[in-house]
Amino acid sequence: RAGIMGVIALLAVIWNRKALSLYSLVLAGLITAIIWPQWITTISFQLSYAATLGIILFSSGNSHRELKLTFAAQCFTFPIILFHFKEISTVAPLSNLLVSFTIAPIMLLGFLTAFTGAIYWFLGIPFAFLSYGLLSYIVFIIETCAKIPYGHLKF
Repeated sequence: RAGIMGVIALLAVIWNRKALSLYSLVLAGLITAIIWPQWITTISFQLSYAATLGIILFSSGNSHRELKLTFAAQCFTFPIILFHFKEISTVAPLSNLLVSFTIAPIMLLGFLTAFTGAIYWFLGIPFAFLSYGLLSYIVFIIETCAKIPYGHLKF
């Protein structure tokens, strides 16, 4: 489901077609509600849907796109996080900005690891090592940002 939401958001940004992307997002939500109605009430679905909606609505072709999309996703997920967890991260925009460029390569490398590893396990190792490096970077950023004083506020 996160992959579907990610593809919809990516197409919105690449093609700059908000109407088509919004239609696709609504359609994905309806299909999910019909096939897996229990997912609609999960926090992960709500967060994915809200972040995707924010990205679609605020996507444009300007040079500050990545920062703008990060903030759009944060703004649209903020109420859900606050409601469910009663806390909010003050460093999330920074940490997301620092790791966002790694997400697409990690997804591609994960696919290549699985695909080549299914042919012969040894073929997937180089892709797995590259994934591991990027994932280690993400963990480093998360751990570093978690040490920032007042990095999250509880309510």
